[in-house]
Amino acid sequence: MKYRIHIDKKNCQGHARCANRSPHLFLLNGDGYIANEGFDVPPGEEANALAGALSCPERVISMVDSDGNRVRRLTPANTGA
Repeated sequence: MKYRIHIDKKNCQGHARCANRSPHLFLLNGDGYIANEGFDVPPGEEANALAGALSCPERVISMVDSDGNRVRRLTPANTGA
């Protein structure tokens, strides 16, 4: 299953917890705020992407599946394992 990270960039408060959890996925700009508005989750990075999304105290980051459903945890049913 494919996943996408959505980021409400205008409401990012710069806590950078997402980047602390998964710095290779959640890139920050020079001011310490999230640098983009989302990305496709690379295969094998689902757990890291979800951990980064769930670490945001402002809840401006979400991970959705290919049907547009918000993912709150990974299970064999939604990972294809």
